[in-house]
Amino acid sequence: MGYDVGVAGRGLVGCVVATRLSEDPGRTVMLVDAGPDYPDERSLPPDVLDASQPTVDHDWGYWADADLDRGIRAAS
Repeated sequence: MGYDVGVAGRGLVGCVVATRLSEDPGRTVMLVDAGPDYPDERSLPPDVLDASQPTVDHDWGYWADADLDRGIRAAS
């Protein structure tokens, strides 16, 4: 099966982009992510379920250089 659009990463932005793109019934969208698959809500880790704090144990741990002297955690 082919897709019209592919979105890599189901983070906040990826989900919004995929949702907006899929509102067109004539467009097929594939959303891919490298994270673990939790089949239902009962299998989600407590910190993912809560979502009131960053879940640093559930990201790739990448860093980006915002300026020459300041690193920031990269969005995933």
